[in-house]
Amino acid sequence: MLRYELTPNNAGFILWGDSEALNELHELIHYIVDESPLIKVKDGFMLSLAYDIRKAREGNRRVEQHQYDQHDTYKLYGVELLWPLVLVQSSILRNSMGYIQTDKNQLSVMYAFEYLIES
Repeated sequence: MLRYELTPNNAGFILWGDSEALNELHELIHYIVDESPLIKVKDGFMLSLAYDIRKAREGNRRVEQHQYDQHDTYKLYGVELLWPLVLVQSSILRNSMGYIQTDKNQLSVMYAFEYLIES
């Protein structure tokens, strides 16, 4: 489950997700960067998004505790992302997916991330 919250000055947004959703997004970014013939530099700019998502999943960025019922609670982990960077990174990821083999699960993770950015 991914969701977002705009930052106070609208320079970016906070990406919120449970540990499983953030882990899937992290793994997808690494897979695309490793396999894509379009991404020549395999570190730095593109993997900075994966790094921030991993740090959020580990609880080193933002953490919120939510209550589902009276006894059930769950945690959401968040990271602040800037609009200019994440728009370019997501565009590169989407274009790179056209040149590599992807399965339905990887497509669904990318669709969820794109939906979040576009909404």
